[in-house]
Amino acid sequence: MKQSSIPSPLSSEKIKQEIQDHLSRLSLDHLKTILDITTYLSEQESEAATQEIREIPNIMELLQTAESQVSAGHLIDWEEGEDNL
Repeated sequence: MKQSSIPSPLSSEKIKQEIQDHLSRLSLDHLKTILDITTYLSEQESEAATQEIREIPNIMELLQTAESQVSAGHLIDWEEGEDNL
């Protein structure tokens, strides 16, 4: 496999551009394979993020408390941050 021509460190935009360059030269069958791979990777990343949230102790109770506070108008000005706590 040919090494990438992009110098390190790789920026997100440079990576996306190189991918676009390669995609434009692929056959339909290979594009379908790439679609399958990227779909799988996206789902894996999403599942990992979901699992990370599920592992937060008492997450549902914390969310319900936060929703109750918002409904009651108990909000904190984000610009003042912890000074309001």
